[in-house]
Amino acid sequence: PDLLEIPAGKLDVEGEEPLDAALRELAEEIGMAASEWTLLKTFYATPGTSNEEITVYLASGLRQVEQPDAGEEERITIERHSLDGLDGLIEQATDAKTLIGLALLRERRRNS
Repeated sequence: PDLLEIPAGKLDVEGEEPLDAALRELAEEIGMAASEWTLLKTFYATPGTSNEEITVYLASGLRQVEQPDAGEEERITIERHSLDGLDGLIEQATDAKTLIGLALLRERRRNS
């Protein structure tokens, strides 16, 4: 089924840093680069069953870049949404990392 997801991916290279993966995934998935990256949170995906960590960044100052071929295994449709509709996006999301990322963004906006 279709899922609303923020750009994300795995650490593909041994020793790859989360920020390097975020830079790569933003270009691969939506053809964008960012001039500013802010760490929002690192958390465990499923504590007790895995030591996988998820790191969420806020990317700003976006600009379009050449998008590498995503490959046949990925089917991505890029949607743009107003930040005024953040509550609705959170309500719509069913992917955990997306829910957390959007909630962190909403909290950051409320506190700024």
